[in-house]
Amino acid sequence: MLCFNVLVQVRASSGCFSLGADCGSRICGLLTARAGSGMLTCCVWHLLSPLMRLPSASLTRLAAAGNPFAALAMAPGAAAAAPLYGIGVDIAHIPRFQRIYERHGMQFLRKCLHPTEIKQIQALAAPSGFKAADAADAVDAAAPPAVLTFLASRWAAKEALIKAAGSRLLFPEMLVSRDSSVGAADPRARIVLSGAALQWSAAQGVESEPLLALSHDGEYAVAFVAVQRKI
Repeated sequence: MLCFNVLVQVRASSGCFSLGADCGSRICGLLTARAGSGMLTCCVWHLLSPLMRLPSASLTRLAAAGNPFAALAMAPGAAAAAPLYGIGVDIAHIPRFQRIYERHGMQFLRKCLHPTEIKQIQALAAPSGFKAADAADAVDAAAPPAVLTFLASRWAAKEALIKAAGSRLLFPEMLVSRDSSVGAADPRARIVLSGAALQWSAAQGVESEPLLALSHDGEYAVAFVAVQRKI
């Protein structure tokens, strides 16, 4: 009902979604006036976010055909009203990674981890006397819990990013880190992109270090990712 009311009011104030000079300011004024409602902002964002990923030519055609959401997405300041490109969440069952790791060893590590993460997991394994796979394709011994939690959490983080991005990015091109590549003193975890994933972020106009929240309890690891638009 909130979204319906907003769209009705925008329709009344913008000349049936005319793309005239005053359309953008009126739409943005309405969004700003209503921004105090978190639920409303969320509803508007979920309506607009798929369209805001389209090229401007596609949006123009949709708006000309009478699509009201396309007109909203084209309004100046629409991206600023909704700075998130996408969000994603994933949960991983930690014991499952023991079975996968025993079967595939280094082959699995290369498939799902950044080279830096492979070094990190080998360092995690060293104190326990467990030798993380380095040359063999399979391992016989059970991996320490810290190693399995590391694997599961990185897998969940990267799956969550793929959901937020809406694009199939490669796992080895994502590095889960607490060190910002821009040198900012920021303790929050993030995913640093490289290779084709970095090129994707530039093409989409989003930050190359999506924000990340990781947690684990018992047999499960969960990750939440927010991809932000560049402002």
